[in-house]
This record gives sequence, C-alpha cells and structure tokens, in this order.
Amino acid sequence: MNCTYGTNRLAYMLLIIRLSFVGPNWGNFIILTLLIQSSAPYIVPMSTSKVYSAIPYGYTGHLIAAECDTSRGLPSFNIVGLPGRSVDESRQRIRSAINNSSFTFPSLKLTINLAPADLRKTGTHLDLPIALSILVASKQLLQTNLDHKAFVGELALSGEIRPVRGIINIIETAIRNGFHRIYIPSDNAKQSTLMADKIEIIPVKNLREL
Repeated sequence: MNCTYGTNRLAYMLLIIRLSFVGPNWGNFIILTLLIQSSAPYIVPMSTSKVYSAIPYGYTGHLIAAECDTSRGLPSFNIVGLPGRSVDESRQRIRSAINNSSFTFPSLKLTINLAPADLRKTGTHLDLPIALSILVASKQLLQTNLDHKAFVGELALSGEIRPVRGIINIIETAIRNGFHRIYIPSDNAKQSTLMADKIEIIPVKNLREL
C-alpha cells in the first residue's frame, strides 16, 4: 500500500458550487468538512502481477515476464522494457480484446514491464500475457491460476487469439525453463504436436476460454 498526501482540488471545486446554493451556516459546515477530508491522507492501492511468455530469439527463444503495476492517477497504459513498434501498438488490441471478452479494462494508471528490460521485443506474441497480467493486477483473475504456466498469442479486437510465428522455439524455451504447461493459439496446435510428450499444450481460441 502507498500513502499519498495532498490537497483534494475536486473538493474545493465542489465547495464553490455548493456555497452558491446554501446559506452561510451550511456553507461553514461544508467548508469545515471538506477541509478535514482534503487534508487527511488517502490510501492508493497498489497491485502487481507477473505472467510468463516467450518470444523467438535467433535460432532458439527467450523467456519473457510481463509484469503489470496498477496505481491511482490519470488513466494511462504504458509499456516499458524495450518494446518494438508491434508490441507498443498492442495497447489498442489488448484494450478492445479485454472489453469484448466480458472483462473490464481498468480505469487506472497501468505500467507494463517486459523483462528482461535489455532485450528488444518484437512481434505480437506478448498480447495474451500482457492482457492476462492486467486482468490479474485489476483483480479479475487470480495470480495463483497463472503461476507456473506460460502463455503466448496475438489478440484480435474481438478477443480471439491468433497464431504466432516461431511456436516451436517458444515451446522449447518454456520446456528449458521448467514449465509444464503452455497455452498457445489453437491455430498453432498442429505445429506443436511433436512437443506434446514434453509439455502439456493447451490450445485456446479466445480470451474468454482462459
């Protein structure tokens, strides 16, 4: 939890409006009440989450953690950790996919970190893990349900999960890092059959299935 102190500007705006409609006695009461509320500390809830994925990297792949931090403030959605243009553009896809999948995109300050931060991330592989990290951080999914699992997939605006390239390298990376289950786009399922004896592969069609 993070405790923040400051003056509530909205309270003073409401004060001016209310005083134009009430008498002096009620006006003094409102002034006192709002001054107490605006001078008291208020609590800003902080929440974080972490969802694992992988991207093709050279002839193999690299494990990626999509971390989400939420806080109060002007609603925003920022992605850090050397995202390429295709990753940066995923913000609109993810927002629409969440809203069109019976979830709610949170009206909070969202910061997504793609770790390791010194590795350039390109492609659309991280759409699904970023969306899931937002849903966990906003308390719409449980972190425990996603632990020890890997996720990969591009999101359509409707919430459908589209196939990605390099699925074999991605699955091998998950196996090499000790994961026993990975969720992949259903259209990549045929390519992944040769790896089915080494890791549990769960094909998914849309965000709602998760």
